[in-house]
Parts: sequence; structure tokens; C-alpha cells
Amino acid sequence: MSALTGLGPIETNLLTTYGAVGALSDGSFLKNARILEVLDDAHQIAPLFGYRVLCDLARPYVSHLRLVDFNGNYGSPDFSEASARYTESRLTTLGDVALEAENALCPAVPIGLVNGTTHVDGPMPPFDPGRVVAALVAANDGASDEELIATIGLPSLPTGCAVIADLARFASGEPTELRLEARIESVHDTILHISRLPPRSSPSDIGTAIERMARGSHASADFPIADVNDASQRGETLIVVRVLDGADTPAVVRNLTAVWGVHRTMKVKLGRPLPTLLRAWLADHGTNDLPGQLAPIVASTGN
Repeated sequence: MSALTGLGPIETNLLTTYGAVGALSDGSFLKNARILEVLDDAHQIAPLFGYRVLCDLARPYVSHLRLVDFNGNYGSPDFSEASARYTESRLTTLGDVALEAENALCPAVPIGLVNGTTHVDGPMPPFDPGRVVAALVAANDGASDEELIATIGLPSLPTGCAVIADLARFASGEPTELRLEARIESVHDTILHISRLPPRSSPSDIGTAIERMARGSHASADFPIADVNDASQRGETLIVVRVLDGADTPAVVRNLTAVWGVHRTMKVKLGRPLPTLLRAWLADHGTNDLPGQLAPIVASTGN
């Protein structure tokens, strides 16, 4: 991982490639096929693999801090992205800052600390960007371990799903299992909306599973469901469930939460206690103008 941004080698090579071809945030979009060609020539990274990483840096359901501004279809949890021949991209403003940090033209930025590595099957979970900024500022001001843990809290997934875990165990640096749950909201007496799915949950697979259960032997008691529809749109998943008249809605919600995909589990590990992780970043990379150093992250999230 890069010491300056916390990004992986393919991500940093992509940043370098965007810089080489001039696809910066204030410039024109460039065909992704061309970007991948340069990436392969300069760093020997196969286009298919490089394209997945490129798209992930643009997908709001994968990365809190998006470094790539994408023009075209970058895919969804159910569908793959369009061919690189038909899509374009350039760096975001934060992508520009990350490239400058990698080139030692500006101070380090804790992008990897926010985005984590679980999206590439690593152990480090993502955190809410605003909480990371607040925790680093608090650590710089001498906050206690307990105050830092309370400030940053549990991991935060980009999809917005609920995260349930033992905070004390997680913050100690021990291996921890997170339970991730989608949001289920009653919008009408007979209509439920399932949204903010855990990462890697497929709306179509969940819909199929619910329909199968609704047709099962215990459907009338546990899954009194009339129909299920996937109403997802770009960047936002939504499953609409219509229950039968007179159904016990709270009980239906509990049963839906038990469906795999509506909930998932994720094993994570920080490697060191959370307060130590924050203080180590400050010791290695903090500057006298910490608010200014972290301002690009604040600006990129609108906080």
C-alpha cells in the first residue's frame, strides 16, 4: 500500500496513467480503452483487470472517496460495466490531489484509511469520511482512546447498509465479524422497500430468493408476500415487496432481514488498535495545517 495515500499498487498506477495522458479533473474525458492501453504498456497491468479497478474508483457503492469521474455505464451489483471502448473517464478533484500526493507535490491524504481494502478482499474495512477526519483532528488535539473510538465508530460501507458488531473488540484490532443489514422500510400498509443493500448483494438474487420462500410450504405464515419487483436505478438499489392484506408487517420485516443478501457477514481486522492506527498516521504524515491537509476529503464528500 502507498504510504502517501494508502492506495494499492494498481490504483496508484492508474493515477500515474491519468496524469500521463492528461485526463485530470479540469480536462476532457478520455476513452477508457486508451487509458487501459497506456496502463498496460507502462505497468503491464492487463486491461480487463485494470478496468475493474478503474470502475471501482468511480462506483459510489464501492468507494466512499471516488477518484475517477466516469462517463458511461460503470455497471451495478447485478450487471457488468459497458465495454471500455464505449466509456470515458478522468480524475475527480480528489483524484488530482491523490496524484499530487503520490508525486510528493502536496501532503499525504488518508484515502486508503477511508476506503479500506475489503472491496478487493482485504481485511481493512471502510469508514465514514467525515468521522475519519474528525477522529484525526481529535487525535491531533490529544483525545483519549475512548474518545477516538467513539468519534470514528464502527465501519461504514458505501452502500449505506447498517453495521452491527462488537465495537470494543473491533477497535482493539482483533478479528471481528460485521453483520451488515439492508434497510427495510414500510411505505404503505402492504408495501415494503428494501434498499441500501450490503456490498456484493444482488437485487435480482434477493428478489428470486424472496419469491422462492413466498412459494414455500411456510409462505402463509412467514412470507405472506404477493409479489417482488426490482426497481433499482443507476447508483441506487431498491426492491419493492408487496405483502398480502392483513399480514403482520413487523414479522415480515424480521423474516426478510434473515434472507441472505438482505443481510451478510464480513470478517475484518485492523491489524492494530484503532487509536494507534490514527495516531500512527498522524505521526507519519500529519502536518502543522491538518485541517487544510484533510480539506480535500471534506470537500469531496460535501461535508
